[in-house]
Amino acid sequence: MSTFEVLIVALLIGIIVIGVYWLAQQILTVVKDRTLLQHLKIRSQLRAQQFKKMLPYKATAYERMIIFLERINPYRLMRDVPSADITPALLRARWVHQIRQEMEYNASQQLYISPEAWQLIENAVEQVVLLINQSYRALDKDAGIHAFMGKIREQIHDWEILPHEAAIDALKNEFRQFAES
Repeated sequence: MSTFEVLIVALLIGIIVIGVYWLAQQILTVVKDRTLLQHLKIRSQLRAQQFKKMLPYKATAYERMIIFLERINPYRLMRDVPSADITPALLRARWVHQIRQEMEYNASQQLYISPEAWQLIENAVEQVVLLINQSYRALDKDAGIHAFMGKIREQIHDWEILPHEAAIDALKNEFRQFAES
């Protein structure tokens, strides 16, 4: 075999080796892409399963917090006064204790609600407690329960939106966005 023939055979072998290398790279790329797509598909399926599992818990959390916020509605608090014989001091203490106790009871719901919505809930609680305390402090010493509720109504009158209503609206919107995603 001549030198020329050896060069041609070496060139052909080189072309074949480069071709095989290129083909192997293409196959590896396709395999990597398929593996990545399978991984993404599995991940998407897991997220969908997590969403399905979380939906009832999230729905319950939003429902519980909306019920809680309705309970701290100042108008509802005044409507549900146990008797006209109760003193403003006792009623104030009872309301504040009840609100704080219920908030503490529902603290675990923040696992399912965004930090922004939870902050609105906390703000609503603090605003209602502040309303109760300020209304109580503005009373004369001998004032009765009706004067206390009148002071609360006076202060509410200045608000554009009640804090519990703003928090309820935010919770409803947030849950709708979650359910639609």
